[in-house]
Amino acid sequence: MRTAAGYLFKCKTCGTPHLLVSGKVRDGIRVPCYIHEDKVEEYKQEDFSYWHGFLDIFTSCMVEAKD
Repeated sequence: MRTAAGYLFKCKTCGTPHLLVSGKVRDGIRVPCYIHEDKVEEYKQEDFSYWHGFLDIFTSCMVEAKD
């Protein structure tokens, strides 16, 4: 098993938790949905909480959307 760290957030599109593994958490960060990759939502810094643990429980590792 591999471990990972990132920021956990509840997706505004599908409502499930995703893990942001790349990107700097800040107000206005844009992150796509893992399930609906074409939908990108904007989040605030307080929407995220730091998380670390075993990567196998998360299949939805996300990165910040590129402009």
